[in-house]
Amino acid sequence: MNKINNKNRSAFNFALSGLVALASLMFFGVASAVEPALVASFSPLVLMIGVLIVAIAGSVMANMRGNVPVQLIGYALIPIAFGFISSPWLAKVDNSILYEAGILTLLALGVMMIASALFPEFFKRIVGLLVVALIGLILVSVVSIFFLDIDMTFIHIISMVIFMGFLGYDLVLSREVEPTFSNAIALSSSIFIDLLNIFMDLVQILGDD
Repeated sequence: MNKINNKNRSAFNFALSGLVALASLMFFGVASAVEPALVASFSPLVLMIGVLIVAIAGSVMANMRGNVPVQLIGYALIPIAFGFISSPWLAKVDNSILYEAGILTLLALGVMMIASALFPEFFKRIVGLLVVALIGLILVSVVSIFFLDIDMTFIHIISMVIFMGFLGYDLVLSREVEPTFSNAIALSSSIFIDLLNIFMDLVQILGDD
């Protein structure tokens, strides 16, 4: 029985890792393929609302455990939506910064894999605080854009810390949930979003240096 469970867990981890990697490739593929001028032709407000709706719908669908086809569609919508809106932004960033941010993101993943294995209960306890912190950060970011002159580097550092916390929590879940393909899809979407936000924050921080 233990051998079967170990095989199931190994297959689950392989599927989870593969799905996260595939989502990352989809994100960069879409961001590279879409012309920045096409994205710029949309109203920023309409574009932001549209992408937000698609990303939320994708997340909801990806978490509909037990319905794999629907989950896969939702899983694909997330990197496509974020890749589309990120096209103009990534086109302006120097490749060396993207490379450095990618390496640091992988390093952050490695650190959080170790931390989540050593302190699983800690990440379970702070997840509620992370949600509150993220909502607060979003509100502060919106206010700062329109009304205040706040150093955005500080905002990106706080954002990176918050999403590293979410990453740690999702990695804890990946060790505790039933090792099914449905759960792998759901968790891969969450982990991809965590890593994408960490990567984007790092790009912004490195670009501000």
